[in-house]
Amino acid sequence: MSTLRRAGPDDVNALAALARRTWREMSLLDFAMPYSARDIAAFEAEKSSEAVVRSRLLDPDQAT
Repeated sequence: MSTLRRAGPDDVNALAALARRTWREMSLLDFAMPYSARDIAAFEAEKSSEAVVRSRLLDPDQAT
C-alpha cells in the first residue's frame, strides 16, 4: 500500500534529481531538442537545482 505525504527538506536532493532526469528524458530524448550542454546546465540551474527545489518546498503557497 502506498502512502501520500507532503515533501519536505529531506526530499530536496531526490526531487531535484527527478526533475532533471524527467526534463532530460522528455526534452532531449523524446523530443530530441538540440540544446547545447551550456543551455542544459543553465536551464537546470534555473529550474531544478537543489536551491530552487528547496525554495519551492519552503513556500507556504506551494505543495509538493
